[in-house]
Amino acid sequence: MIRFTKLVKSVSLLALVLLMAHCTTNEAEKNSNVQLATETKNWYDNHKQDYDAVILNYVKNLQWENAIVSTGKDGEVVEVPFTLDDNLKTSNGTATLRNDSHRLVFVKDGQQNFKTYYIQIFADDENSSNIDKSSVYYGALNNFSGKIFTQDLLTNSATSITYKNGINSKLSSTAKWREEFYDCTFLGWIGEDGSFEPIKLLYCDGGSDAPTGGGPTTGGGGGGSGVTIPTEDSAPPSCHSFDFKALPGANWQEALVKNIRFKIVLLSETGAEIIHAVSYPQPISFGAPVVNRYNTTYSAGVSADIAAKALKESIQNVVDKYGRQRVSDLVLDQYFRERLNHNYNYYMDGGRVQFNSPSATPATEYKTTFLWSDDCVLD
Repeated sequence: MIRFTKLVKSVSLLALVLLMAHCTTNEAEKNSNVQLATETKNWYDNHKQDYDAVILNYVKNLQWENAIVSTGKDGEVVEVPFTLDDNLKTSNGTATLRNDSHRLVFVKDGQQNFKTYYIQIFADDENSSNIDKSSVYYGALNNFSGKIFTQDLLTNSATSITYKNGINSKLSSTAKWREEFYDCTFLGWIGEDGSFEPIKLLYCDGGSDAPTGGGPTTGGGGGGSGVTIPTEDSAPPSCHSFDFKALPGANWQEALVKNIRFKIVLLSETGAEIIHAVSYPQPISFGAPVVNRYNTTYSAGVSADIAAKALKESIQNVVDKYGRQRVSDLVLDQYFRERLNHNYNYYMDGGRVQFNSPSATPATEYKTTFLWSDDCVLD
Protein backbone atom coordinates (compact mmCIF):
# COMPACT_ATOMS: atom_id res chain seq x y z
CA MET A 1 0.00 0.00 0.00
CA ILE A 2 2.86 2.35 0.88
CA ARG A 3 4.61 1.51 -2.41
CA PHE A 4 1.41 2.21 -4.38
CA THR A 5 1.00 5.59 -2.66
CA LYS A 6 4.60 6.51 -3.49
CA LEU A 7 4.03 5.44 -7.11
CA VAL A 8 0.92 7.64 -7.38
CA LYS A 9 2.84 10.58 -5.94
CA SER A 10 5.71 10.01 -8.38
CA VAL A 11 3.36 9.85 -11.39
CA SER A 12 1.51 12.96 -10.22
CA LEU A 13 4.80 14.81 -9.79
CA LEU A 14 5.95 13.77 -13.28
CA ALA A 15 2.63 14.90 -14.78
CA LEU A 16 2.95 18.24 -13.01
CA VAL A 17 6.50 18.70 -14.31
CA LEU A 18 5.41 17.87 -17.88
CA LEU A 19 2.45 20.21 -17.61
CA MET A 20 4.65 23.02 -16.35
CA ALA A 21 7.14 22.38 -19.16
CA HIS A 22 4.32 22.42 -21.72
CA CYS A 23 2.93 25.66 -20.31
CA THR A 24 6.42 27.18 -20.37
CA THR A 25 6.86 26.14 -24.01
CA ASN A 26 3.49 27.58 -25.00
CA GLU A 27 4.22 30.81 -23.16
CA ALA A 28 7.61 31.11 -24.87
CA GLU A 29 6.02 30.45 -28.27
CA LYS A 30 3.30 33.02 -27.56
CA ASN A 31 5.89 35.63 -26.56
CA SER A 32 7.91 34.87 -29.68
CA ASN A 33 4.82 35.33 -31.87
CA VAL A 34 3.98 38.65 -30.22
CA GLN A 35 7.56 39.81 -30.71
CA LEU A 36 7.49 38.85 -34.40
CA ALA A 37 4.14 40.60 -34.93
CA THR A 38 5.50 43.74 -33.26
CA GLU A 39 8.64 43.62 -35.39
CA THR A 40 6.51 43.21 -38.52
CA LYS A 41 4.27 46.15 -37.61
CA ASN A 42 7.24 48.43 -37.03
CA TRP A 43 8.71 47.39 -40.39
CA TYR A 44 5.43 47.95 -42.25
CA ASP A 45 4.89 51.38 -40.67
CA ASN A 46 8.27 52.41 -42.09
CA HIS A 47 7.81 50.83 -45.55
CA LYS A 48 4.12 51.04 -46.50
CA GLN A 49 4.83 54.11 -48.65
CA ASP A 50 6.87 51.80 -50.93
CA TYR A 51 3.70 50.14 -52.24
CA ASP A 52 1.10 51.49 -54.66
CA ALA A 53 -1.32 48.53 -54.60
CA VAL A 54 -4.95 49.65 -54.95
CA ILE A 55 -6.24 47.81 -51.90
CA LEU A 56 -3.99 49.73 -49.50
CA ASN A 57 -5.92 52.93 -50.19
CA TYR A 58 -9.04 51.41 -48.66
CA VAL A 59 -7.75 49.59 -45.56
CA LYS A 60 -9.72 50.68 -42.50
CA ASN A 61 -8.18 48.72 -39.67
CA LEU A 62 -5.17 46.41 -39.61
CA GLN A 63 -5.84 44.05 -36.72
CA TRP A 64 -2.31 43.45 -35.45
CA GLU A 65 -3.71 42.13 -32.19
CA ASN A 66 -5.20 39.23 -34.19
CA ALA A 67 -2.07 38.48 -36.19
CA ILE A 68 -1.65 34.82 -37.22
CA VAL A 69 1.93 33.55 -37.05
CA SER A 70 3.06 30.35 -38.76
CA THR A 71 6.28 28.68 -39.84
CA GLY A 72 6.97 26.52 -42.90
CA LYS A 73 9.26 26.04 -45.87
CA ASP A 74 9.34 29.81 -46.54
CA GLY A 75 10.13 30.61 -42.93
CA GLU A 76 8.16 32.79 -40.54
CA VAL A 77 4.89 34.25 -41.83
CA VAL A 78 2.62 36.87 -40.24
CA GLU A 79 -0.97 37.21 -41.51
CA VAL A 80 -2.84 40.33 -40.37
CA PRO A 81 -6.62 40.55 -40.92
CA PHE A 82 -8.11 43.89 -41.93
CA THR A 83 -11.44 45.46 -42.81
CA LEU A 84 -12.35 47.79 -45.66
CA ASP A 85 -13.51 51.38 -45.34
CA ASP A 86 -17.14 51.72 -44.28
CA ASN A 87 -19.72 50.73 -46.89
CA LEU A 88 -17.11 49.35 -49.29
CA LYS A 89 -17.71 45.91 -50.77
CA THR A 90 -16.17 43.71 -53.42
CA SER A 91 -18.15 42.48 -56.42
CA ASN A 92 -17.58 40.59 -59.64
CA GLY A 93 -20.09 42.78 -61.46
CA THR A 94 -22.89 40.24 -61.09
CA ALA A 95 -23.27 40.14 -57.30
CA THR A 96 -21.61 41.24 -54.11
CA LEU A 97 -18.94 38.75 -53.08
CA ARG A 98 -20.06 37.53 -49.68
CA ASN A 99 -18.16 35.63 -46.98
CA ASP A 100 -14.92 37.32 -47.98
CA SER A 101 -12.12 38.35 -45.67
CA HIS A 102 -8.90 40.27 -46.23
CA ARG A 103 -5.35 39.94 -44.94
CA LEU A 104 -1.95 41.47 -45.38
CA VAL A 105 0.69 38.76 -45.27
CA PHE A 106 4.35 39.30 -44.38
CA VAL A 107 6.96 36.66 -45.14
CA LYS A 108 10.24 37.29 -43.37
CA ASP A 109 12.97 37.73 -45.97
CA GLY A 110 16.31 38.05 -44.21
CA GLN A 111 16.83 39.66 -40.83
CA GLN A 112 14.98 42.96 -41.28
CA ASN A 113 12.89 42.72 -44.44
CA PHE A 114 9.57 41.17 -45.43
CA LYS A 115 7.88 40.13 -48.66
CA THR A 116 4.36 41.51 -48.54
CA TYR A 117 1.16 40.10 -50.01
CA TYR A 118 -2.55 40.88 -50.10
CA ILE A 119 -4.77 37.84 -49.61
CA GLN A 120 -8.54 37.77 -50.14
CA ILE A 121 -10.43 34.70 -48.97
CA PHE A 122 -13.85 33.72 -50.31
CA ALA A 123 -15.57 30.95 -48.36
CA ASP A 124 -18.42 29.04 -49.97
CA ASP A 125 -19.86 28.33 -46.53
CA GLU A 126 -21.65 31.27 -44.94
CA ASN A 127 -20.02 30.31 -41.65
CA SER A 128 -16.38 30.93 -42.49
CA SER A 129 -15.15 31.28 -38.90
CA ASN A 130 -13.27 27.97 -39.25
CA ILE A 131 -10.60 29.74 -41.30
CA ASP A 132 -10.62 33.14 -39.63
CA LYS A 133 -7.89 32.21 -37.13
CA SER A 134 -5.90 29.82 -39.32
CA SER A 135 -2.96 30.40 -41.63
CA VAL A 136 -3.83 30.23 -45.31
CA TYR A 137 -0.36 31.04 -46.65
CA TYR A 138 0.76 27.45 -46.16
CA GLY A 139 -2.47 25.98 -47.52
CA ALA A 140 -6.17 25.88 -46.78
CA LEU A 141 -7.79 23.85 -44.04
CA ASN A 142 -8.80 20.29 -44.91
CA ASN A 143 -12.49 21.19 -44.98
CA PHE A 144 -12.19 24.61 -46.67
CA SER A 145 -14.16 25.19 -49.87
CA GLY A 146 -13.82 28.50 -51.65
CA LYS A 147 -11.17 30.63 -53.27
CA ILE A 148 -7.96 32.25 -52.06
CA PHE A 149 -6.54 35.15 -54.09
CA THR A 150 -2.94 36.30 -53.49
CA GLN A 151 -1.27 39.46 -54.83
CA ASP A 152 2.39 40.43 -54.43
CA LEU A 153 2.20 44.06 -53.31
CA LEU A 154 5.63 44.95 -54.70
CA THR A 155 5.24 43.54 -58.22
CA ASN A 156 1.40 43.42 -58.33
CA SER A 157 1.61 39.88 -59.77
CA ALA A 158 -1.32 37.74 -58.70
CA THR A 159 -2.53 34.15 -58.44
CA SER A 160 -5.71 32.47 -57.27
CA ILE A 161 -6.59 28.94 -56.19
CA THR A 162 -10.02 27.39 -55.83
CA TYR A 163 -10.41 24.73 -53.13
CA LYS A 164 -12.97 21.98 -52.63
CA ASN A 165 -12.77 20.42 -49.16
CA GLY A 166 -9.18 21.58 -48.83
CA ILE A 167 -8.09 20.26 -52.24
CA ASN A 168 -6.86 22.51 -55.04
CA SER A 169 -9.53 22.22 -57.74
CA LYS A 170 -7.94 24.51 -60.33
CA LEU A 171 -9.93 24.67 -63.57
CA SER A 172 -8.11 24.45 -66.88
CA SER A 173 -10.87 25.79 -69.12
CA THR A 174 -11.24 29.57 -69.40
CA ALA A 175 -14.87 29.29 -70.44
CA LYS A 176 -15.71 27.00 -67.55
CA TRP A 177 -13.89 29.27 -65.09
CA ARG A 178 -15.87 32.27 -66.27
CA GLU A 179 -19.08 30.44 -65.45
CA GLU A 180 -17.97 30.30 -61.82
CA PHE A 181 -18.84 32.97 -59.27
CA TYR A 182 -15.48 34.73 -59.45
CA ASP A 183 -14.16 36.63 -62.45
CA CYS A 184 -13.13 40.29 -62.41
CA THR A 185 -13.30 41.68 -58.89
CA PHE A 186 -14.15 45.33 -58.23
CA LEU A 187 -14.10 47.48 -55.12
CA GLY A 188 -17.11 49.74 -54.83
CA TRP A 189 -20.23 50.99 -53.09
CA ILE A 190 -23.58 49.26 -52.59
CA GLY A 191 -26.51 51.61 -53.27
CA GLU A 192 -29.74 51.67 -51.27
CA ASP A 193 -31.47 49.92 -54.17
CA GLY A 194 -28.89 47.12 -54.10
CA SER A 195 -27.02 48.33 -57.17
CA PHE A 196 -23.23 48.20 -57.19
CA GLU A 197 -21.07 51.17 -58.20
CA PRO A 198 -17.44 50.13 -58.79
CA ILE A 199 -14.74 52.62 -57.91
CA LYS A 200 -11.71 50.49 -58.72
CA LEU A 201 -10.84 47.28 -60.53
CA LEU A 202 -8.85 45.12 -58.12
CA TYR A 203 -7.94 42.20 -60.37
CA CYS A 204 -9.20 39.66 -62.88
CA ASP A 205 -8.42 36.00 -63.08
CA GLY A 206 -9.38 32.97 -65.10
CA GLY A 207 -7.91 30.08 -67.03
CA SER A 208 -4.57 29.94 -68.79
CA ASP A 209 -5.82 32.30 -71.51
CA ALA A 210 -7.26 34.90 -69.18
CA PRO A 211 -5.73 38.18 -68.04
CA THR A 212 -4.42 38.30 -64.49
CA GLY A 213 -3.36 41.01 -62.09
CA GLY A 214 0.27 40.18 -62.84
CA GLY A 215 2.90 42.65 -63.93
CA PRO A 216 5.13 42.51 -67.00
CA THR A 217 7.29 39.47 -67.70
CA THR A 218 10.44 39.54 -69.77
CA GLY A 219 10.96 35.92 -70.83
CA GLY A 220 14.48 34.61 -70.88
CA GLY A 221 17.00 32.11 -72.15
CA GLY A 222 17.66 31.26 -75.76
CA GLY A 223 18.53 34.27 -77.87
CA GLY A 224 17.65 36.90 -75.29
CA SER A 225 14.56 38.50 -73.80
CA GLY A 226 11.93 40.70 -75.40
CA VAL A 227 10.84 43.63 -73.27
CA THR A 228 9.11 46.97 -73.50
CA ILE A 229 11.48 49.73 -72.48
CA PRO A 230 10.59 52.49 -69.96
CA THR A 231 10.84 55.49 -72.28
CA GLU A 232 8.15 58.04 -73.03
CA ASP A 233 7.44 56.11 -76.21
CA SER A 234 7.09 52.70 -74.55
CA ALA A 235 6.08 53.21 -70.91
CA PRO A 236 2.79 51.60 -69.77
CA PRO A 237 -0.44 53.25 -70.97
CA SER A 238 -1.99 55.89 -68.76
CA CYS A 239 -5.68 55.86 -67.92
CA HIS A 240 -5.63 59.58 -68.78
CA SER A 241 -5.49 58.54 -72.44
CA PHE A 242 -9.17 57.63 -72.22
CA ASP A 243 -11.79 60.39 -72.02
CA PHE A 244 -15.04 58.44 -71.91
CA LYS A 245 -18.14 60.35 -73.00
CA ALA A 246 -21.72 59.10 -72.67
CA LEU A 247 -23.66 59.23 -75.94
CA PRO A 248 -26.93 61.23 -75.69
CA GLY A 249 -30.01 59.08 -75.34
CA ALA A 250 -28.10 55.81 -75.29
CA ASN A 251 -26.76 53.44 -72.67
CA TRP A 252 -23.32 53.73 -74.22
CA GLN A 253 -20.06 55.58 -73.68
CA GLU A 254 -16.88 55.66 -75.68
CA ALA A 255 -13.37 57.04 -75.77
CA LEU A 256 -11.29 57.45 -78.93
CA VAL A 257 -7.51 57.39 -78.59
CA LYS A 258 -5.01 58.20 -81.33
CA ASN A 259 -1.29 57.45 -81.68
CA ILE A 260 -1.24 54.32 -79.50
CA ARG A 261 2.30 52.96 -79.80
CA PHE A 262 4.93 50.75 -78.21
CA LYS A 263 8.31 49.27 -79.00
CA ILE A 264 9.77 45.86 -78.25
CA VAL A 265 13.48 45.64 -77.55
CA LEU A 266 15.46 42.41 -77.77
CA LEU A 267 17.98 42.14 -74.95
CA SER A 268 20.91 39.79 -75.51
CA GLU A 269 24.59 39.45 -74.68
CA THR A 270 25.41 41.72 -77.62
CA GLY A 271 23.21 44.55 -76.41
CA ALA A 272 19.71 45.93 -77.04
CA GLU A 273 17.97 46.10 -80.40
CA ILE A 274 14.51 47.38 -81.34
CA ILE A 275 12.87 44.51 -83.27
CA HIS A 276 9.28 45.79 -83.34
CA ALA A 277 7.82 49.31 -83.40
CA VAL A 278 4.03 49.29 -83.29
CA SER A 279 2.05 52.45 -84.00
CA TYR A 280 -1.64 53.30 -84.62
CA PRO A 281 -1.95 56.96 -85.61
CA GLN A 282 -5.65 56.51 -86.41
CA PRO A 283 -8.13 56.78 -83.51
CA ILE A 284 -9.10 53.50 -81.83
CA SER A 285 -12.54 53.43 -80.23
CA PHE A 286 -13.14 51.89 -76.81
CA GLY A 287 -16.87 51.55 -76.22
CA ALA A 288 -18.76 50.35 -73.15
CA PRO A 289 -22.24 50.37 -71.65
CA VAL A 290 -22.88 52.97 -68.97
CA VAL A 291 -24.92 50.39 -67.03
CA ASN A 292 -24.27 46.73 -67.78
CA ARG A 293 -26.73 43.85 -67.75
CA TYR A 294 -26.07 43.27 -64.04
CA ASN A 295 -27.08 46.84 -63.09
CA THR A 296 -23.44 47.85 -62.54
CA THR A 297 -22.68 51.48 -63.44
CA TYR A 298 -19.33 52.23 -65.07
CA SER A 299 -18.25 55.80 -64.44
CA ALA A 300 -15.87 57.50 -66.87
CA GLY A 301 -13.00 57.08 -64.39
CA VAL A 302 -13.65 53.37 -63.82
CA SER A 303 -13.95 52.81 -67.57
CA ALA A 304 -10.65 54.61 -68.18
CA ASP A 305 -8.88 52.47 -65.58
CA ILE A 306 -10.27 49.29 -67.14
CA ALA A 307 -9.33 50.35 -70.69
CA ALA A 308 -5.76 51.18 -69.62
CA LYS A 309 -5.41 47.84 -67.87
CA ALA A 310 -6.72 45.94 -70.92
CA LEU A 311 -4.37 47.83 -73.25
CA LYS A 312 -1.40 47.21 -70.97
CA GLU A 313 -2.28 43.51 -70.81
CA SER A 314 -2.53 43.33 -74.60
CA ILE A 315 0.86 44.98 -75.15
CA GLN A 316 2.37 42.49 -72.72
CA ASN A 317 0.72 39.62 -74.62
CA VAL A 318 2.53 40.78 -77.77
CA VAL A 319 5.82 41.04 -75.88
CA ASP A 320 5.42 37.56 -74.44
CA LYS A 321 4.62 35.98 -77.80
CA TYR A 322 6.87 37.87 -80.22
CA GLY A 323 9.50 39.45 -77.97
CA ARG A 324 12.18 37.13 -79.34
CA GLN A 325 10.86 36.62 -82.87
CA ARG A 326 11.19 38.66 -86.04
CA VAL A 327 7.76 38.50 -87.64
CA SER A 328 5.98 40.71 -90.15
CA ASP A 329 4.09 43.83 -89.11
CA LEU A 330 0.88 42.18 -90.34
CA VAL A 331 1.29 39.20 -87.99
CA LEU A 332 2.01 41.51 -85.06
CA ASP A 333 -0.95 43.75 -85.94
CA GLN A 334 -3.42 40.88 -86.18
CA TYR A 335 -2.30 39.40 -82.86
CA PHE A 336 -2.45 42.76 -81.06
CA ARG A 337 -5.96 43.45 -82.38
CA GLU A 338 -7.17 40.02 -81.29
CA ARG A 339 -5.70 40.36 -77.80
CA LEU A 340 -7.01 43.90 -77.29
CA ASN A 341 -10.55 42.88 -78.24
CA HIS A 342 -10.33 39.79 -76.05
CA ASN A 343 -8.87 41.51 -72.98
CA TYR A 344 -11.07 44.60 -73.13
CA ASN A 345 -14.24 42.54 -73.42
CA TYR A 346 -13.00 40.33 -70.58
CA TYR A 347 -12.43 43.27 -68.23
CA MET A 348 -15.39 45.34 -69.42
CA ASP A 349 -18.65 43.44 -69.67
CA GLY A 350 -20.14 44.34 -73.05
CA GLY A 351 -17.07 46.36 -74.09
CA ARG A 352 -16.08 46.71 -77.74
CA VAL A 353 -12.94 47.91 -79.55
CA GLN A 354 -13.04 49.35 -83.08
CA PHE A 355 -9.84 50.10 -84.99
CA ASN A 356 -11.60 52.00 -87.79
CA SER A 357 -14.44 53.73 -86.01
CA PRO A 358 -16.73 56.16 -87.87
CA SER A 359 -17.55 57.90 -84.57
CA ALA A 360 -17.54 61.69 -84.42
CA THR A 361 -16.35 61.67 -80.79
CA PRO A 362 -13.14 63.76 -80.50
CA ALA A 363 -10.02 61.61 -80.12
CA THR A 364 -7.52 62.19 -77.32
CA GLU A 365 -3.77 61.78 -77.56
CA TYR A 366 -2.27 58.58 -76.23
CA LYS A 367 -0.42 59.06 -72.96
CA THR A 368 1.94 56.86 -70.99
CA THR A 369 2.94 56.81 -67.34
CA PHE A 370 6.09 55.91 -65.47
CA LEU A 371 4.00 54.92 -62.45
CA TRP A 372 3.11 51.25 -62.08
CA SER A 373 -0.53 52.18 -62.50
CA ASP A 374 -2.12 55.60 -62.34
CA ASP A 375 -5.68 56.13 -61.18
CA CYS A 376 -8.51 57.97 -62.93
CA VAL A 377 -11.13 57.23 -60.27
CA LEU A 378 -9.47 59.09 -57.44
CA ASP A 379 -8.39 62.09 -59.54
